Amino acid sequence: MERLILFDIDGTLTRTLNGYIPFNEAIEKTFGICGDIRTVIPDGNTDPMIVKDIFVNANVAIEILDAEWQCFSAKLHECYKNAVDRGTTTVRPLPGAMDLLQALSGDKKFHSSVVTGNFEVTAAVKLEAAGLAPYLGRGAYASDSQRRADLPHNNAAPICRILPSRGARR
Repeated sequence: MERLILFDIDGTLTRTLNGYIPFNEAIEKTFGICGDIRTVIPDGNTDPMIVKDIFVNANVAIEILDAEWQCFSAKLHECYKNAVDRGTTTVRPLPGAMDLLQALSGDKKFHSSVVTGNFEVTAAVKLEAAGLAPYLGRGAYASDSQRRADLPHNNAAPICRILPSRGARR
């Protein structure tokens, strides 16, 4: 019987140093407001919920439309990629994460993926920077639903359908 194993990214597979820099930059570039992720507790939240919490804490009343979330996701991807490329933000695998994912990828009974509050494009930057991307199939992301509780339920079928065909598994 095949098994699907789902991991969170931040704090489970990776540790990001100075991740607040690209996050805050993307907020300013998208919404024209100086927001600071360090003013909230992001753990367990999706990126959209984190942004909303930042604005609530700053007493900023703002309605964010779908098109603005798409813009924010694109800006966050751009800012993260640039920060990682410049070395101002680093993403490293946590001890044991690489070994675990490599071992799981060598066993055809297991398929590994992620359930994360990150937007998919930002998750990809983090996983690539940490060297973990080759071991993980498509997961469930904040770009699929702003509500963490919806993940992975909304994406169970796509995750299960895509993972077995992933090239790194065979």
